Amino acid sequence: KRERLPQVIAERHPDVEALFRQAEKAFAAQRYQGAIPLYAAAILLAPDRAALHYNRGNAHYILSRYQAALVDYDQAISLNRSDGDLFFNRAMAHQKLGHTDAFREDLRKAAALGHRRAKEKLQQEEQLPSGAGDRHPAP
Repeated sequence: KRERLPQVIAERHPDVEALFRQAEKAFAAQRYQGAIPLYAAAILLAPDRAALHYNRGNAHYILSRYQAALVDYDQAISLNRSDGDLFFNRAMAHQKLGHTDAFREDLRKAAALGHRRAKEKLQQEEQLPSGAGDRHPAP
């Protein structure tokens, strides 16, 4: 039943902008669980909008659903490879899952796109002794 919820929402509310606004409102009110099906419904209507995947990924991340966040960040990046925020957030999900190489690779990509926090984290990582970043990744 829960898997069909986004489809039902999309059928009843086919306006992607209205769904996006509702999802954003739920997210801003810290109702992340409620925002996810709204983003999913909007994605059904506009699957090529990176922001929808990214924001749903953020909701998953906040709920500690890091693998689901990765899936959304991957999709967002496939649609927009020029946004450092996408790479940075995917790096953070990789870090939570212990994917150290992928974490560092995405930090480098985000930093190359001008993401300030990615640059700072990358500098912190490079200052650690070899292997220390694997045991104590920066938050």
